[in-house]
Amino acid sequence: MADFLMDAHMHFDLYKNREEVLSYIEAHHSYTIAVTNLPELYERYYRQYADYKYIKIALGFHPELALQYENQRIQKDIFNEIVQACKKRESKILSVHSRRAE
Repeated sequence: MADFLMDAHMHFDLYKNREEVLSYIEAHHSYTIAVTNLPELYERYYRQYADYKYIKIALGFHPELALQYENQRIQKDIFNEIVQACKKRESKILSVHSRRAE
């Protein structure tokens, strides 16, 4: 197990050299969940990189982007919708950021 590699929350869309990152992940057999920052980026990258063995593109909504909603009730409603959507599918993983959470 000493050479087992994995990354459970990597922001793939922030890399400018995505092809190089993909090559590294595949060459080193590093199981990676690549979280996007926006749903439209998920759609783009999921179609483009769906056939890779060691990287899985995951839908993300970055927490700083949620701050644009002044009403915390709206943020909570959106989060609840995401959780409910994940519950409907048995094989979904939910990775949550909680920076400076109260």
